[in-house]
Amino acid sequence: MDIHIQGLDNVMKDLRKARDEIQEKAYVVLKEKADDIVDDMKMAVPIRTMKLFSTIRARVSRKKLIASIYAGGKVKGVNVDYATYVEFGTRRKSKKNKKEIYTKAQPFFYPAARKHEKDVERRLKNVVLNAIK
Repeated sequence: MDIHIQGLDNVMKDLRKARDEIQEKAYVVLKEKADDIVDDMKMAVPIRTMKLFSTIRARVSRKKLIASIYAGGKVKGVNVDYATYVEFGTRRKSKKNKKEIYTKAQPFFYPAARKHEKDVERRLKNVVLNAIK
């Protein structure tokens, strides 16, 4: 017994087309918002030497639809490994007199990301809903 569904080929074609459209439009949204987040981070990061500022960057994978945003690390031969300390601050006891020595937190990374979180979610949802209409 064979079962034949009339129009299945057209439905499958439409689904593949919607998938490609969603992937392309979602990539555009992720790229735009990642760039916005990087801009906001650069506006908020404390600048003393421009080293940390110059390491703030984003990468967006078109294939996996993943946006990654970085601050710190090794960029152009310069190792800037203190982004976490700037974001969250530090605290330690002095070896000499046991007093607490600290640097105040200067958040720039997470506030910028959180500022755009709901907009990214809303725009990606709209991309999917519009593609399947």
